Amino acid sequence: MSKHVSEKTALERRLEEELAKEAVDGALDADDVVAGEPADGSAADTAEDFIKLANELEGMKDQLLRTKADFDNYRKRVARDNERLRQTAAESVLRDILPVLDTLELALAHSGAGESSLAEGVAMVLNQLMTALERHGLKIIDPAGAPFDPRLHEAVAHIPHGEIESDKVAEVFQRGYALGDMVLRPARVAVSSGHEAEATSNAAPADSAQ
Repeated sequence: MSKHVSEKTALERRLEEELAKEAVDGALDADDVVAGEPADGSAADTAEDFIKLANELEGMKDQLLRTKADFDNYRKRVARDNERLRQTAAESVLRDILPVLDTLELALAHSGAGESSLAEGVAMVLNQLMTALERHGLKIIDPAGAPFDPRLHEAVAHIPHGEIESDKVAEVFQRGYALGDMVLRPARVAVSSGHEAEATSNAAPADSAQ
C-alpha cells in the first residue's frame, strides 16, 4: 500500500511540474502580447521605412541627374573654350598669310595664259598653300553672281549689268576668307544695279522732276 501511494505521488508530482511549466510559458506569451507592439504595428513600421528609403532613393537619383547635367554642361563649355582658343590662335596666323595668297594670285594672273614654268610653279605653290590652310579651317569667300550679303561682302562699287540682276555681286575685286563662322576678311565686290535701261528708267522721273 505504501509503495502504491509513493508511485502515485511521484506521478502527480510530474504532472504538476508539467502543468506549472505550461502555465509559466503561457504567462510569458501573454506578457509579450501585452507589453510588445501588435502585429499590425510592426507592418506599419516596415511600410514607413520602405517609403522613407524610396524617398531617399528618389532624392539620390535627382542629385545624380543634376550632377550629370552639370558635368555635360562643363564638358561642352570646355570644348567651346578650346575651339575658341584654337580659332583665336589660327586667326592671327591666317591674317598674316592672306597678303601672301593675294600676291601669289596676282602673280599668277599676270603670268599670262601661256604654260610657262614660272606660272606652273606659282600655281603649284598656291594650290599647296591653300590645301594646307583649308585643312586648318580656312574658307574662300568668292561670291560672283550671289546675292549681296553685307556680312560677307564689302561693296566698293555699283555697276549696271546686262546679265546679273540688281543687288547681286557683278564682279569680285578681291576674294574674302573665313575661318569657320568667323569672317577674316570680307570679299571686295561690285554690286549689280541691273540693266542699263532699268537704271535709266528709274532715274528718269527724278530728272523730269528737276
